[in-house]
Amino acid sequence: MLPREIQINEHISLKIRKEDEAETLFDLVEKNREQLRDMLPWVDATQSSEDLRKFIMDCERGYAESKKFDYGIYFDGEMIGSGGINNFRSEYRKCDFGYWIDKDFEGKGITTTVIAHLINEAKEKLNVHRIEIRMEPRNIASRRIPEKLGFSYEGTMRDCAIQNGKFIDLEMWALLV
Repeated sequence: MLPREIQINEHISLKIRKEDEAETLFDLVEKNREQLRDMLPWVDATQSSEDLRKFIMDCERGYAESKKFDYGIYFDGEMIGSGGINNFRSEYRKCDFGYWIDKDFEGKGITTTVIAHLINEAKEKLNVHRIEIRMEPRNIASRRIPEKLGFSYEGTMRDCAIQNGKFIDLEMWALLV
C-alpha cells in the first residue's frame, strides 16, 4: 500500500485528495481547460465541482481497494496538478500512470520528478514489474517524460479512445522495472 501523502522534496508533495478539494481541483481544470481538452478525454465531461467531487470519491474507493493511487501534485502547498498510478493489477504486477500539470508549472521538471518518484514507489511498495503510459501522439510535452525516464515506445493504438466526440490514437510507452 502506498502512503496517503508523499513528500518528494522541500517543494513538491503528493496527497490523496479529499472531497473538500473538489472546488480547488475544478478551478485548476477550468484554468487549464483549453490545453487539457486537446490531450485528455475526460475534460469535456467535467463540467462542475460536483463532477470532481464524484471523481475524488471514486479515487478514494480505488485507494481503499489498492487499485488506484491518484494524487494531487502540490508545490509549496498549492495544488498544481495530478499524477498517479491507475489500474494496478497485482496479479499481473502492472499498472498505468497518468499525469497533468498547471500550464504555469510546465517545463520545470516537476512532473518528471513526480513520475520518477512514483516509479520507485510502485516498484518498492507494490512490486510492479510493468508500468504503462498512454498519451495522445501530439502531446510532445507529455512524451518527454517517459523518454527521459527510460520508457520504451511500444506503438500506436489506433482509434482506441474517444476525445471531443472523435476516435483518437494513443501512443503506448512502457517501462519494465
